Amino acid sequence: MSAMFKVPKEPFVSCDLCVEVKTPALKTCLKCEVSMCAQHLQTHLTTPVLLQTHPLTNPVESGSSSQMASKCSAHGKLLEYYCLTDHVLVCMSCAIEEEHRLHNMKTLQTAHTELSGQLREELKALAQRENQAKELEKWHEDQTQSLENCVSQLMKAGSAMKDQVFTSLQTSVSARLGALQTAQQAISSALKEEDCFNFLQKFASVHKAVTEARAVDLKQGLESEPDRTKLIEDIRKDGQMIEKQVDRLQRKFFAFADPEFSVVQDEPNSVSELTFDPQSLGPEMTLSEDLKKVFYRFSARNTLQASAGSYSTQTLRCRQTNGNASLHWFLSLSEHFDWTIGLCDTSATNGKYSE
Repeated sequence: MSAMFKVPKEPFVSCDLCVEVKTPALKTCLKCEVSMCAQHLQTHLTTPVLLQTHPLTNPVESGSSSQMASKCSAHGKLLEYYCLTDHVLVCMSCAIEEEHRLHNMKTLQTAHTELSGQLREELKALAQRENQAKELEKWHEDQTQSLENCVSQLMKAGSAMKDQVFTSLQTSVSARLGALQTAQQAISSALKEEDCFNFLQKFASVHKAVTEARAVDLKQGLESEPDRTKLIEDIRKDGQMIEKQVDRLQRKFFAFADPEFSVVQDEPNSVSELTFDPQSLGPEMTLSEDLKKVFYRFSARNTLQASAGSYSTQTLRCRQTNGNASLHWFLSLSEHFDWTIGLCDTSATNGKYSE
């Protein structure tokens, strides 16, 4: 037997202004503390002052916890403002006291409009991040395949080099052993010959085999000088190719460890680094020792300007360390500021960009 669950019904809230018939309330005015039906609500919806200063919410019963939550716990007044600085609802007394006096205050309707817009932008940004994540996943698959190909090529190159060296070594060893064995067989055959005439007739060939056996250099083998030189050169070229493949493989592993690690070309010093131009720093700004990080310190003046809705802009120039490199950079920007990124030539001055 399965348990039955009942969904709790919303409490019926009647219009406080209807006398004869208890009409269902459509909204509750938090300032008037009155619930109103559609007919009595028209005054609040059509009067600009009431629309701006009297916040409306879904119907709540008089004296309920929902209605009590709309009042300031410290002053007992209606929470009719929203502090964007601290992200809290405040009453009039909170807004004029020291804690929130210099903060960015908005009416509930204005705050709702602005924050809803921000959330929509955040939703778009998250969608873009999701697309970037999918692109990163595709990049990961491509890099995996590329890495596997690189490892396979490296193994093939190493195997080919091993086969070449081993084949040459086997040929050399076989040639050395063949000369020695030929001389041994010729001597054994001559010693078995008891007839003087036959012995002396074979001695010339035996002597030649012995001479060739004595000439065998167990260190260098029977290969000629040009053949040895060619073999050494082939090994050197194969080794250089393997070194390049090992370097490429190492970069692939670096890319897996850090996706921002990227090498555009195989030549050294091909990647350009950006450093901030110290001469373009604005007030309250400092640079790290490597000139790659900008630090900004908030001051009382900045806070006053921000609370008043006044924001200053500052142009920061970056310099490229390698003029011959490809334009391939990674930038990390703080989310606490709005950024505009652009390119200019070396003749550009602060705020004056040439085409």
